[in-house]
Amino acid sequence: MSPRIILLVAAAGVLTACERSVEPTGPVRSAQSASFDQVISNTNSRVDVTDVVTACNGDVVTLTGTAHIRITQTNSGTSFQINLADLRGVDLTSGVRYHENGIIDQALEFVGSGPAFVTTSDTELISEGSTDNLLVRLTVVAPLIGPPTVTGTAKCEG
Repeated sequence: MSPRIILLVAAAGVLTACERSVEPTGPVRSAQSASFDQVISNTNSRVDVTDVVTACNGDVVTLTGTAHIRITQTNSGTSFQINLADLRGVDLTSGVRYHENGIIDQALEFVGSGPAFVTTSDTELISEGSTDNLLVRLTVVAPLIGPPTVTGTAKCEG
């Protein structure tokens, strides 16, 4: 699991106690089954973030912006969603401007023979110049017992 994911999920846990809770919003359809889960609470937070990314041309870009963190608690568990909303930065070597968008979801799910924390991350580093865009998809399955598995793709495309 990348340090950024760990940091943002940890920040979400800390911020849970600080932010207001929204009253239950009613049933939501569970992705795991045909049953409906009752939403107990939604907590929304915003936090300033800095992300350091290696662009497709090899240059290192520091991006800053805001992450929106939503924690949803239902009668069957808790899920986290982190939305990186248009982080921006400039490559100091080439002067190329970049922005980054991404979404990170984490939930406790039943995978294989037991429960596991499943984290999926989709991010895109968009060049405002001629440098290719970087698209990254990462999935981490961390069972409560046993080693985690990490799968992902990263590709540069114009």
